[in-house]
Parts: sequence; structure tokens; C-alpha cells
Amino acid sequence: MINTVVDTYHRNTIDFAQLRAGGIVAVIHKGTQGTSFRDPTYQARKMQAKEVGLLWGSYHFSTGEEVPGQVENFLMHVDPQDDELVALDWESSDGPDMTLDQAREFVSLIHHELGRWPLLYGGHLLRESVGLLHDDVLANCPLWYARYSASPIGIPINTWKECTLWQYTDGDHGPQPRETLGASGADRNIYFGTEDDLRTSWPLTHRGQNTPQGQALKVLTRLNRLNPAWPTREDGQRRTGSFVNEEAESAVDSGPRLKLDQRCALAEESLEKILSAELGAKASTLYLIPQDGSSPSKLPFNWLAAKNYYSSYCSIGDGNDCPDGDFPLDCTHFVCHGLSKTKILVNLPTATCQNGVCIRVADLAAAFKNSVGKYTNVRRIDDLSTTREGDFCFVVSWFGLSKDHAMVLADTISESGGKVFGHTNSRCGEKVDLTDQNFLIYRIE
Repeated sequence: MINTVVDTYHRNTIDFAQLRAGGIVAVIHKGTQGTSFRDPTYQARKMQAKEVGLLWGSYHFSTGEEVPGQVENFLMHVDPQDDELVALDWESSDGPDMTLDQAREFVSLIHHELGRWPLLYGGHLLRESVGLLHDDVLANCPLWYARYSASPIGIPINTWKECTLWQYTDGDHGPQPRETLGASGADRNIYFGTEDDLRTSWPLTHRGQNTPQGQALKVLTRLNRLNPAWPTREDGQRRTGSFVNEEAESAVDSGPRLKLDQRCALAEESLEKILSAELGAKASTLYLIPQDGSSPSKLPFNWLAAKNYYSSYCSIGDGNDCPDGDFPLDCTHFVCHGLSKTKILVNLPTATCQNGVCIRVADLAAAFKNSVGKYTNVRRIDDLSTTREGDFCFVVSWFGLSKDHAMVLADTISESGGKVFGHTNSRCGEKVDLTDQNFLIYRIE
């Protein structure tokens, strides 16, 4: 076993060159906490660590807040790459703690989004919550175990036979050595293997490993249904009140293909339910507005300015002009940056990037929906033969999944799809298959 892994957060003072010189091989850094906190040092420190050859990982500090919001916060800030470890830090927090069911939901959603399971960090709360159970979901996650004793005693052995990482000290308590050259107050961890093993196996979980079974399969089956939200109960209902649209699901997954007007009707109905569940009363207050704060009858729009933005970043194949860079689910962010180039914003978004641009698809969809009738030049397009470059498409049946929720058309589309701009550089005029999907088209003329 080797003592070469540390975990850190923004309050630690770190010199990565000293860490590397002192024998540390890997750093796992706090990325986020709950639904809103983001470690402000994370991105810069990741770059510094990788520049000196350290392996990198991130963890999310859990709370009792709603789980989809925590997952979204973590993935949007951390943007984990395939060579970076990801972990859920499941321990007591200042407010209500994450429950066992919420921990299962979190790791299942991470697997759904990344194609791999996170590590699960825990100590007292984990031991008490899992106990003598065999947990089919959590067993998919390698155990990162906290126990400040001479050995990692008390592992819930019916779920894990052993731990992959053992956090034996927080810098003040536990066996020696406690101090870490180059990182004041860092937690130290033992890996049960050689340095070569650690480097070869990092980030300790990989795409396609540990096919979900038992309860995990139930969770993932629900996630892949048409429902735009992430349900959390066996009856298909979310704590926020949304539910699986069984009519739309059966229409898409079996039986005859729907006509366009039927699909649009289902999309409109589904969108109403999504917005009500996600935004509550706020759903009716969101609009597209001119950046200058004026209240015109006609919304100013310059497609050429927006198209120039979409085309420019597609042509270089990378990024955008936002300080936040790309988010893991970046379609709404990218579409809204294009709108901002033509001086259009969403008035009261629930979340924004550093440039003040809307990043949540529910906000943007509500803004388009409510702007029909408010402005003389914003309308919904139901006849696909009249669609054109510059129209805005919301694929309602993909909301909540790792898909392109919002796109801008690059040409006329049909019932089977068409060419679009979206998702930063991954949809640069490419054709997207929309066969049997429920989608809505809006236009700003």
C-alpha cells in the first residue's frame, strides 16, 4: 500500500510542485457542495496540478438538498474528464444530511451522465446508514473510507469487502504521518496497491464497468423514460411533483408513429408539466427581453449576429467566450450566448454563467413559450415545411437526459430531424435524428 493521495479544498494552502516533490501522486479536490456552492479555486488548481504531473480528481460535498440540483451543480462546475476521478463525499453537513436514498440517487445519476460510477467517501454517516445491508446500488462505487484509527475498521462488509482508499488522517487526528509538505491541513489517504497500480487504474472507475444491477437498474430505467425530470420514487413521481408522462412514453416507445400535430400536442403538454414541476409559479414570469431593458412590442433580433457566434465557435472546434468555459450539458448555455450577441436575454433566470447568461433549459423554454403573444415577432412553428435556419428547437422528450435539449436550426427540418447548431462544438450543422421525438419550434422574426 502507498501513502500518496491527498484531498484538499479552497481553504488549504497548496504548492503543487512541493506536493509532487514530496512524493504525492494524486490530488482529489473539492468541487462543489449542495446545489449552489462552487469551490472558487478549483479550475486554477486543476491546471496547476496537472502541469506538474499529478493525477487529479474531484469530490462533491453532500447535503440534504434535492439531488438533481446537486448533480447539476457538480457536473457543470467540475466538468470531469475521463482521466479524472469523481467522488461523492457523504458525511454530515451543516444542515440536513444526505439520506441513504439520496446517496443512491446521486451515484446513479452520475453513472447515467458520465457512464461510470463515482467513488463513495464516508465514515460515521456511511457506516450507520448502510449498516449490515447489502446495497446493490452503492456496491457499484469503490469505497473511499474515513477512519482515523490504526486500521480501517468498521467497513460495512456486506456491501464492500475492503476499501479502495483509506483516509486515515485529517492532518490533526489519526496515525502518523499527518502533515503534508506543500499542502497545509490536507487529508491524507492510503491506496491499497503500488504506485504503478494507482497510475494504471486511475481514475479508479471507468466507462462500462460495473453494469448496474438490482435497485440501480430500476433507477436507471426510470431515468431513461420520457419524463424530463429525474424521478425519485418507485411510483415514478418526483418530490417536486412532476411525473412520468405515460401517454407520451407509450406513444414513442411502442405502437404507430405519431403525426406531427400529435407530437407537438404531447410536447406542449409535457413542457407545461416540466415547467410547473421545475419552476413552480416562476414559470409564468420568464420572458425573453432586450438587453437594454426596454419594453418594445417587437423583440429586436439579428440572426446574422447570432449565427456568426455559433459558426465561429463551431469552426474552431472548441469552447465559447464565457469565463466559465463549457458545461457538461452545455446546449442551453451555448444557445443563450448566441442570443446575447443579438442583445436578447432571459429576464429572471434561476441560474446563470459568469456572463449573466441563462444556463437552464427550463428557464429558456419558459421564456420562449411566454414570449409568444408578448411580442409580435415571436411565434411557435407547427408546420415543419416552413422551418428555416435560425429557428429555435426544444426537444421536450430529451429534457433531463444527456441530450441536446435546446438547439438552433441550421436548415429546414423534417419529422426525422435536420441540421442544427448546439452543444458548443459538437453540433456544428450536423444532422440530429428527431424521429418520434416530441419537440417544439419557436421563431423570432
